[in-house]
Amino acid sequence: MNQLLNYIFSKTLLFLISLFFLMGCSALDQAIHPDEKTAPPSRPTFEQILKEDYKGPKARVVVIRFIDKSVRGKETSQVGDGITDMLSNALVATNRYIVLVGKSLDDFIIGQDIGRPDRFKKEEAFDLLVEGTIKEFKHGIAGAGEEEGKSYVTLIVKVTNPRTNQELATERIRGRATDFGGTVGKGGVGLPKIFKDFSKTPMEKALRIAIEESASFIVAKTPPESYRVFPTIPPKETPKPIPAPPPETPKVIPPPPPPLRVTQVVWAYVNLREGPGMNYKVIGNVKKGTSLKILEVKGDWLHVRLEDGSEAWVSKLATSEASNSSPSPPPPKPSPM
Repeated sequence: MNQLLNYIFSKTLLFLISLFFLMGCSALDQAIHPDEKTAPPSRPTFEQILKEDYKGPKARVVVIRFIDKSVRGKETSQVGDGITDMLSNALVATNRYIVLVGKSLDDFIIGQDIGRPDRFKKEEAFDLLVEGTIKEFKHGIAGAGEEEGKSYVTLIVKVTNPRTNQELATERIRGRATDFGGTVGKGGVGLPKIFKDFSKTPMEKALRIAIEESASFIVAKTPPESYRVFPTIPPKETPKPIPAPPPETPKVIPPPPPPLRVTQVVWAYVNLREGPGMNYKVIGNVKKGTSLKILEVKGDWLHVRLEDGSEAWVSKLATSEASNSSPSPPPPKPSPM
């Protein structure tokens, strides 16, 4: 009987020792990396949020510059500024937020007497307040006192309703990477100048993981009533009516010119000259009965057009305009002119 009890006691003691050992390991691991969770949060990823192509109302969010406490006993501003800029750009990329950035909330809360358009009263202007702390920033670059290839960033992100001072959520978020591969960073969030040395390194990937996870966390924790700024849709321009063309003025068709007078040669023949006079050169002659169209009369001379279309001057005495009648007999033996 005693042997049975000893056996049961030893097994129970061994089980309790194993249980405490496992619990101690878990607590130790949580103390070293308290941000790591056994399962990822059940919310849309940053990539899924971007694919939604959101077109609805926006929330006004103030992002306070992150405080860098990754170096014990020392606070730095450059890393905090870089993280803040990346997170602000990621929130803008979701198309859900109008983002303002400042060192503290006092940068935005002032009285009505200061007429600056970029400063507002908290209760009137803000729908969301985002604050954060950088707990770990290990870039994993050899030669800088760190183990090469292991890069990680740990952030504590807090979301508050500034109108009620109610804390909506706080989460510890970690980005970790040992390489630069993968699909992280397709949201178009650029790498700030302060982080340019991390380009194409595991640290860039760790930064993007932390920033994109923080943005999806903020989207998930934003109350629906915070989205109250509707995008301004420019009014549609009413197409201007096309003016009717002016009425066409009817074209006045001038009456055709009267037909040219026709005369006939009554002499046996008559010379054709270049001009109205005997001193002009003879350019030809026509016989009796030839019809000529009168273009011009100048004294005793006619400017005429022949049947072939050529023009010349002829003596008026050698022609007659009498129609349908026999021409008067010419004077005896006229000399050609």
